[in-house]
Amino acid sequence: MNIVLLEPSPIISEGIASILEATSDLHLSTRIATPAQLSAAITRHDPQLILANPTLLDEAAVTSLASRLHIVALCYQYVSQERLARYNAVINIEATPAQVVSTLRALAQTTATESYDLSARETQILALIAQGLSSKEIADRLNLSIHTINTHRKNITRKTNIRTVAGLAAYALIHNLI
Repeated sequence: MNIVLLEPSPIISEGIASILEATSDLHLSTRIATPAQLSAAITRHDPQLILANPTLLDEAAVTSLASRLHIVALCYQYVSQERLARYNAVINIEATPAQVVSTLRALAQTTATESYDLSARETQILALIAQGLSSKEIADRLNLSIHTINTHRKNITRKTNIRTVAGLAAYALIHNLI
């Protein structure tokens, strides 16, 4: 798994690099210090994962990145839970090297085994969500239980990594679902 590290602190960056050097399956492709360098790093190194200081990326950047690859927050200062919820995982500064490696390997396995394509039913429900229908209205229209609709909504959120109705509507528009 190729990893790009977005971290301005040389000490923390060196520590992460030394942890990853001890593994054979996790490769630190490059270290960058600013978000301005991120686009070029992604193009050049084609990572599957970004390990980033969450104070450096805004909500739009995280949402955009998470639609294409895994993004992990590297925390050593306070960051709100709401902001961290947008990341695939969080690694705290107190984590042991084994915990860091375990977290990243778990994401690598997810990449290899989990499909992020929406099913036909999920696509249909996403289009209805984008039209502004509530779960109850969608359930009534499709003759399904509200619990089934909520399960589909959770799967859509997991697969797209988009947690807001507005974000889902934008996703539906971009993918010509509405």
